[in-house]
Amino acid sequence: MTETRFCASGLSVTICIQYRQAETIGIFVSNVKWSDGTPLDYINWSPGEPNDFNGEEECAEFYVYTTSEPGSWNDLNCGDKIPFICKKANGNIAPITYPPTPTPVGNCPTGAFKFDNRCYQFFGEDTADRVGWHDARTQCESLGMQLATLHSQQVQSFLTTQLKTVTYRMWIGLSDVTTTGQFRWADGTAVDFTNWNNGEPNEAGGEEDCVEMLNNKDDVGEWNDNACGKLNGFVCQRNPDPSLPDPGDLPNSCTKTNYVQYYDSCFRVITSQSSGMSFQDAQSACKSDGTDLASIIDSYEQAFVETRLHIMGDNPLWIGLVDDKVAGEYSWVDGWPVWYTNWGQSEPSKGPGEGCVAVEFDGSWDDTDCSRKLMPLCKYSTAPRPTDPPIAPGTCDDGWSAYGSFCYSLSADMKSWPEAEYQCEKYGATVASVHSRQDNEFIKNLAKDGWRDLWIGLHRDDNGAFMWHDNTAVDYVNWAEGEPTWEWNGEHENCVEMWSSGYWNDIDCLYDQAYVCKKDKSPFETDKPSPGTLPPTTHKPPRTYPPGWTGSTEAIPTTLPPGTPIDPGKQTSLSSGAIVGIVIGILICVVLVGTIIFFIFSGGISLPGKSKSPLDIGSVGFDNALYNAGAGSVQVNDSATVGDPTSVA
Repeated sequence: MTETRFCASGLSVTICIQYRQAETIGIFVSNVKWSDGTPLDYINWSPGEPNDFNGEEECAEFYVYTTSEPGSWNDLNCGDKIPFICKKANGNIAPITYPPTPTPVGNCPTGAFKFDNRCYQFFGEDTADRVGWHDARTQCESLGMQLATLHSQQVQSFLTTQLKTVTYRMWIGLSDVTTTGQFRWADGTAVDFTNWNNGEPNEAGGEEDCVEMLNNKDDVGEWNDNACGKLNGFVCQRNPDPSLPDPGDLPNSCTKTNYVQYYDSCFRVITSQSSGMSFQDAQSACKSDGTDLASIIDSYEQAFVETRLHIMGDNPLWIGLVDDKVAGEYSWVDGWPVWYTNWGQSEPSKGPGEGCVAVEFDGSWDDTDCSRKLMPLCKYSTAPRPTDPPIAPGTCDDGWSAYGSFCYSLSADMKSWPEAEYQCEKYGATVASVHSRQDNEFIKNLAKDGWRDLWIGLHRDDNGAFMWHDNTAVDYVNWAEGEPTWEWNGEHENCVEMWSSGYWNDIDCLYDQAYVCKKDKSPFETDKPSPGTLPPTTHKPPRTYPPGWTGSTEAIPTTLPPGTPIDPGKQTSLSSGAIVGIVIGILICVVLVGTIIFFIFSGGISLPGKSKSPLDIGSVGFDNALYNAGAGSVQVNDSATVGDPTSVA
């Protein structure tokens, strides 16, 4: 009691005013003991304490100044950063030295993975096993484990490598349940590392108090705050157990010695020269192994490389990216497409002598001096190497980008999906179809410096199935998590956009945004259309038509009847014969009307009253029609003649 009074009276002015109303004292609530090992023979808890709020308060603080209970104690999360009080015996000037915390030894239970002397186990593969955050913590504790805490990029990278085939998010042990905006680990350890996704945490709706790891390719492993009741998978952790048997080596189907498998790829760090080697010598060393310096094709492989780098002592390694063909244009030495990069700050800087790429100790990439001495990271893959589509002969107009047999053009002119198709048709193109990851990455890279959302040519037909507007097969998709959704906020989502990440989302067709057009290459230079003139549409792929279609495919501008729905799949038009007949009929009518008026004024002929019914063209959809919302008109345009050329559907 005397020590309590001393602390309360001696610290109340300086500590309370300058810092906060509490000080750390050395008591561990979970085992109710002092940190110096002396017996707990006195307590002075504040009323209602200790309460282990949210199950995470295992240390105690000393209230220096309160209006009612000065000197009383409160339990709190051990990771909270507050001032502290030290104590030593009077006259003792020697520092107290505590032995280091022993490294946990032993093995992990079945189903768990060992990394940095910790065991980690993932749950949630079965939908029934996905639970809210609090239930996840309870389940971990029932197994003698805790929800995972992450204190380094190396541990984050290891957990990320395990998410490659995971289709759901994972709870970790971080939350701000106790105090909004102040995140704490459930085990009371300090929050000394974070990996928030862009814009997070954001406390959306005021109900996001628990933290999950994302599983999408482009932000895999990053953190997001979410409602604690959301059903997720979860990651538990524990120390190894010396009583458990050694599980042996992990399965490894790599056929080359000393290579470690990660899905379709096998990696090895060559350590024969501890001082390292130049980039050229590093590639030669890999070649002598029958491999190449490593390519890194996605964020999962990047995470795996970071774990290998950590295991090898966090020393930088050569990878196979170099600009040896065109200055400033980087390519992988093994011929894989450059789909992913992880450049460090202000990289690639392309300084003097630079152009060869290394993975630095923190996992970032640096184009560096090719003569720098580093160890090589070699790799070979059992997956077939993607190839770009063959480059067909032909040319693209100015402002269009060639890829394979096609030309692409992006427009920042914000349009609805039907209007975007209308604009593309002006140039003999359609809103782009996408048939491979290579196509998708090409369009994504075209748009990376421009617009976040971009129309592509995918839309639903009348049966709700997705189809490309150019009638090519739907043989590749890249939906974002949870997409497609069919309807959002009461609006039908019948058209498809590409996000800046390359993922797709279905959305209301009448949203205005940028778009990308696609057309065949021209076999020779063609005259560019003059402003306001529609060029020929000779490069547009032929369309197919539903059974029973009898409409014409000639182009005729007309006007949409009020209330006509814009719905993919509905086909109607006027034939070329009908057009000629209408024109001739109009001319004859003009002549007859002129003649009648002449006779009326000259001979006093009177006519009975008459009325004219408007032309009914039926419902027009954008499977075969170009809709201009601004003009309220539709242009029907196709290159094949189908059915009776004089009929009107």
